[in-house]
Amino acid sequence: MSDENPNIELYEESAYADDAIRFEDLDYAIIGTTHTGYFVYSYERMIEHFVSADDMTIDEAIEWIDHNVMWVNGGEGFVILYSDEQI
Repeated sequence: MSDENPNIELYEESAYADDAIRFEDLDYAIIGTTHTGYFVYSYERMIEHFVSADDMTIDEAIEWIDHNVMWVNGGEGFVILYSDEQI
């Protein structure tokens, strides 16, 4: 798995919001932008990244994302995660 998203230039060229949250090393997980200019991240790709890059188990990666990514906001931007799985 490569952390490089071949389409990242498309998202950078689109009008994304100044306060859009872009996680370091997670460009691969960006799958689009919302109509308001926020990045949409693939939950599965984020899991793949943490398993591959940080040697986490799948369960550890899920826990990390659920506790440290899903609730990131800090009053700015917004994090949108998309999952192919039905929850």
